[in-house]
Amino acid sequence: MRCPPVTLVCIPLLLASTMLLVGCRGSEEAGEGLEQQLSEEQLAKVKVIAKERFAEARATVTPFDRHALTRVLLLKLTNYDLDQLPEKMLSSDNVKAVIEQRVNASCDLKYPPPLREELIAEAVTKFPFYAVGDPIEVVVGPQKRRYKGTFGGANKTKIKIDTSWIVIKDLLEPHSEISFDADKNKQYRAHHVKVNYELPRRDFLKRQISRITPGVFFEHGYLKVRGLFVAVPTIIENEVKPDVDVREALYYERIEAGIREEIERQMRDEGLLSPTG
Repeated sequence: MRCPPVTLVCIPLLLASTMLLVGCRGSEEAGEGLEQQLSEEQLAKVKVIAKERFAEARATVTPFDRHALTRVLLLKLTNYDLDQLPEKMLSSDNVKAVIEQRVNASCDLKYPPPLREELIAEAVTKFPFYAVGDPIEVVVGPQKRRYKGTFGGANKTKIKIDTSWIVIKDLLEPHSEISFDADKNKQYRAHHVKVNYELPRRDFLKRQISRITPGVFFEHGYLKVRGLFVAVPTIIENEVKPDVDVREALYYERIEAGIREEIERQMRDEGLLSPTG
């Protein structure tokens, strides 16, 4: 029969009241009988020796390697090697900032900002605009007759050059009323820049975010769990540490039980537990 653990050392057949029992063999009845045969001086001596031996033996125990077990369990759970974890973790927001910087840099290579300025200038040439008082030259009709003069305004169907009115639909250059309607002209110029720069850059940026994001999060110690990127330390805390804690407790429990049994054997062999010892 094994007595319940009540102290740090195991001295066989002594009562819990002596503060020496930690799981000895033998019956409680026998322990009571033996205690009655030991003097207070003997009990005190046994107690001191047992505690000293336990402390000495416990100090030589190889520490439980939490890191190694954590690494093994994490690798099994996520296929992530703990040695890959960066020394300094970034917050999720900071990782997103890194992603944004890299994506923008990639976009600038594919669609450099100066290209936008070039397209703006190109739109001005492609969609000219004439305000009242501006010099103007147009080409009209099948005969491609040219008219030069000062632009005097326009309505929905005609434009005025000096004192002459010309039907807009007869124009070959510029080819439409866009050149004489400020609002439409602005819209066409903006659309030219939008379809040739802003929309392609936006679509490219979205593709780059999808491509870059997983790798950057992984690089900074995050794994995707149920659709969300979670920091590896958080995964360890929630999924791995509880198991490590249990195994560590069992490790020391078994070692200490062995130490107690060995101390019991030694003290019995040395006669320290004998009333005449």
